[in-house]
Amino acid sequence: MVTADNRAARWDLAVSPSAPSIARRHLTTQLRTWQIAHVDDVETAALITNELVTNAVEHSPKGATVIGFALSFDGAALTIEVRDSSHSPPQLQPLNPLASRGRGLQMIDALTSHWHYELYDTGKTVRAVLPTSTEATPP
Repeated sequence: MVTADNRAARWDLAVSPSAPSIARRHLTTQLRTWQIAHVDDVETAALITNELVTNAVEHSPKGATVIGFALSFDGAALTIEVRDSSHSPPQLQPLNPLASRGRGLQMIDALTSHWHYELYDTGKTVRAVLPTSTEATPP
């Protein structure tokens, strides 16, 4: 669902292994609408989306059914937001090149201008802000 001012879009995703690919499809469609077409911007946003949604799927409590996925664009930066029902805060792990897991937040930290999370009674939201090469005003 896109908001009335076309500067933000929000979707509910099922907690399932297909959620990251569905989120990436929503992302690429919305970026086209906002005329963000620079390959690096799209690929970086897709990587961040994939990591955040995958983390939400993996860490959602048993019985959770929905992950919230939202995007907003202010003309210079894209904000990617993922909401889940887990109360466990994301933890940036020390870089370990030999580890088979735990690099997702390292990538997000390196690729974004900043990221943060907020805890609520119903779970948490993780937001990542990605400056874009596109200087544009959304339609």
